[in-house]
Amino acid sequence: LAVNDIGAIGYYTDNKLIDMAGLITPELFDYRKLEMQEGLDSLQGLYKRNNVGYVIIYDHWFPDFLEKRKDNLEFIKSEKLKINTICGGEEMKIYKYNYQSK
Repeated sequence: LAVNDIGAIGYYTDNKLIDMAGLITPELFDYRKLEMQEGLDSLQGLYKRNNVGYVIIYDHWFPDFLEKRKDNLEFIKSEKLKINTICGGEEMKIYKYNYQSK
């Protein structure tokens, strides 16, 4: 799983997580320093090495990622928070990550 708000997901799952914000996956900071396409290609390599099958994000945090990788992402589901006291957004979306573009 690649997620950008690891709190509850990290607490409740035993799955290995790639933290899109970099808190528990500090190598993500290296990808953010690269030019957009080079960074996205490197990020896909990180996903492959860690067998990422799903991405769980707030869309407004990653508009460039969503635009550039739209052919790799298959929307699965979204969840809206009824009460948001500390989360990074109101709606979190789940995407299946396909390594081969459609």
